[in-house]
Amino acid sequence: MDRPLPVDSFRQATASTARAIAGQADLAVSFTEGNAGYFDTGIRLSLPPPDLAYERVTQVRGEADGIALWLRHHDRSVHARYSPGSTVARAAFDVLETVRVESLGCQHRSGISQNLAARRQAYCRTQGYDRVAERGDGQFA
Repeated sequence: MDRPLPVDSFRQATASTARAIAGQADLAVSFTEGNAGYFDTGIRLSLPPPDLAYERVTQVRGEADGIALWLRHHDRSVHARYSPGSTVARAAFDVLETVRVESLGCQHRSGISQNLAARRQAYCRTQGYDRVAERGDGQFA
């Protein structure tokens, strides 16, 4: 019998962890190119690199942890009920909900905190925030 490739073991472990965090044993987890996200029947995560480079692995784990925490702790109907009407206020409200949901997972699990930080750092790099020299118009304070 052939041993599974390390990347396959990583995918299986990441999917199992996401199911446990979300509290959904039947959650479908797929890995694909493109943006991570969730849909009615499961979650989609970025493909892990074949060499399992640490930086990318923690980013994929951060995607999985963040989405799983969202599925576990976010209540769509409560969020819609209290969501403000203004576009700017709604954007801030949505960000605060993400912070609330993620902080619930970070309270007692330092690994989740590290993974979410890696995901956030990668996002900031792709947006060019690591190259901002001074605050400009249109940026949040």
